[in-house]
Amino acid sequence: MLANFKSMVHENHSFHAPLARIFRRKIKRSRREHAQSDDGCSEFESDDSDDFDDDFDDGNDMDDSCPAGCDALLYGQVIELREKRLDQEDTLAEFQKVVDDFKRTCDRHCQRKKQIERDLHSHVKELQSLQTEKQQHLNQSLLCHGNLQRGSLHVKIYF
Repeated sequence: MLANFKSMVHENHSFHAPLARIFRRKIKRSRREHAQSDDGCSEFESDDSDDFDDDFDDGNDMDDSCPAGCDALLYGQVIELREKRLDQEDTLAEFQKVVDDFKRTCDRHCQRKKQIERDLHSHVKELQSLQTEKQQHLNQSLLCHGNLQRGSLHVKIYF
């Protein structure tokens, strides 16, 4: 967009500075207005102040009108280019929000994976401990069974 602006208004153009300020200026735009501009509709609707973007100038310190003596067609093209730039910035912000959401989701999944691995490791150790204890009881039972067979008493242990 900046390259388009520079090709429209060269640096030695007599209205370069005011048109550059107008081009760079962030204006108050409603979310509905942004959605309509994507559809190609140029009609703007006013919304409640809750629906406005946070990043804007309120217009108190800068005049957005066509500079005196400037070609109205050029001024209109700069305004249109500014709208396209702001649309791109909005789209980029939306993409960044989606990317941030994906990163947060990925981080949550990684944390959950680590917790599952810790739980699995703990359960494997517990299972090994139970198997060892079971084997010890089995060995002890077999040892007792073997001692009983040598004597006069015969006891069978079923598992």
